[in-house]
Amino acid sequence: MIKKILVYCDGSAESYDVLMYSIILGKTLGSDLHLVYVVNLKLLEDLLRKRILVKSEELEYENDLEADARKFIKFAARLAGEKGVALNSYYQKGDVNKIVLHKALEIGVDLIVVGPLKEFKSIKDVSYDETALIVRGAPMPVLVVKEIEGMEDIFNTFGGKAGETISGDDNI
Repeated sequence: MIKKILVYCDGSAESYDVLMYSIILGKTLGSDLHLVYVVNLKLLEDLLRKRILVKSEELEYENDLEADARKFIKFAARLAGEKGVALNSYYQKGDVNKIVLHKALEIGVDLIVVGPLKEFKSIKDVSYDETALIVRGAPMPVLVVKEIEGMEDIFNTFGGKAGETISGDDNI
């Protein structure tokens, strides 16, 4: 039985489908849902190293990412509440796959839910895809949610209060 589900979200467009799918899954199975949102510090370091960001921009960009995380977590709590699903949220900065896997073990989850894997142009790209690293490193089952056409409509018709819909305005 799946009693605890961990969903990894990063605020990307795909994260919204992953979140809604996880809430429906949690509601269907009667599972507790644990949202882990991680700001990828490795990405910030790479942007600095490649001179896409300068040091003075790093803090501002990191602050923007933190604000996005707070908005997403607030949005996730509202959606889960609409469906009557218990949601525990965790926000951290650092190495995404290590944080997600550590949190999954700490909580004792039965399932991890992630977004789609990236398409690779070279074998080197595999080592940079945090989702692929989570899938390969997880000691428990991992469900990969690909883009689902009409997910918002499916979510809105699934077991919520009649007539309630999610608003695109809340999407970061």
